[in-house]
Amino acid sequence: MGTDPTVDHHHVHTRDPREGSAQPLHADALIDLRTDAFDVQLMYYPQAVTADMGGTLIVPGSHLRRTNETDTGRYQNLRGQTRLTCPAGTVVLLHHGIWHGGRRNDSDTVRHMYKIRFNPTVPQVRLWDTGDLHDPAVREELGHVFPWYEQATGRLEIHNRIRLWRLLSGDPDFDRVLGHPHHQPTGTERSA
Repeated sequence: MGTDPTVDHHHVHTRDPREGSAQPLHADALIDLRTDAFDVQLMYYPQAVTADMGGTLIVPGSHLRRTNETDTGRYQNLRGQTRLTCPAGTVVLLHHGIWHGGRRNDSDTVRHMYKIRFNPTVPQVRLWDTGDLHDPAVREELGHVFPWYEQATGRLEIHNRIRLWRLLSGDPDFDRVLGHPHHQPTGTERSA
C-alpha cells in the first residue's frame, strides 16, 4: 500500500446462527475505475471459523474481471472457488475486486469478520521485497489459468494480470519478449 493509505471503508460483518441465507457473490468498490492503483482489503477473523459456520467464499483469479458489484450474485458453485475456514486471528489481504461472499451460518454461534479497505496514496510500484522479481516462477504464476475461466476469455484474464504486473513492477515491457508463451508476435516480428 505504501505510506499513509487512507481508509475507504470499514465494517464488522456478522452472520447470525442458522439465519438460512448466504450473502450473494459480489465484488467491492468496482465503481472505482482507476487503472493505476487498487485498494487492498483486510479481512480479520477474530474467532475460529468452522465449515458449519459457513466462512467466506472467494473466487481466486476473479479480481480483474470487472462486474457491477452484485452482478455475480446469480453465480453458484464456480469451479475453483474456495471457502475460507480458518483459526482465530486469521488476517486475509485481498484486491478490492475479488469476487467473494459470506456463506450461510449453519452453526449455533454468531460469526464475525472485520473488514477494512485501504486506498493507496502513493504509486503502487515495487512496494515489496523485489529480490525475486525476475524469477521464472513469476511468469509461471502470472500465466496460471483458473478452472472457472472460459476458454475464449481466459486469455483476457491473463492479459489483465500482465497489465497489472507491469504497473506493480514498474516494467512496462514485461511479457513483450519473443518466445514467451503468452506473447503474440506482431506481423513485423513474424517476418523478422
